[in-house]
Amino acid sequence: MDFKGDFQARKSIMNINKIKGFTVIELMIVVGVIGILLAVGLPGLQDTISRMETNSQAKSLVASLNFARSEAIKRGRLVSVCGSASSTDCAADAWSDGWIVFVDVNEDADGARGQAACAEPRAALQQE
Repeated sequence: MDFKGDFQARKSIMNINKIKGFTVIELMIVVGVIGILLAVGLPGLQDTISRMETNSQAKSLVASLNFARSEAIKRGRLVSVCGSASSTDCAADAWSDGWIVFVDVNEDADGARGQAACAEPRAALQQE
């Protein structure tokens, strides 16, 4: 009986000693697979993020145009949208830097003196 009990105890100790974790080779294989997956997946993810940013900018511009239209109808005045790098003056080539929506008091649509302009269109239009 002692022999059988000793054998089972040693067998369970040997099984416990076997289960210690991952080998270096297994870890290297996992790291290699993760590296390959990242190399294949990241360019597609970057394209997706770029498309989402473009869609977001387009939706923001459409929202600004709709806002300008509704304010023009509500106020019965000319409301303009123009590209602006400084958020205070219009610049024809600055659409990629942003735009402003403003009530054009002097009706020249150039974003110069005589209008209420602000980077936040709602804030600019509520000042009047």
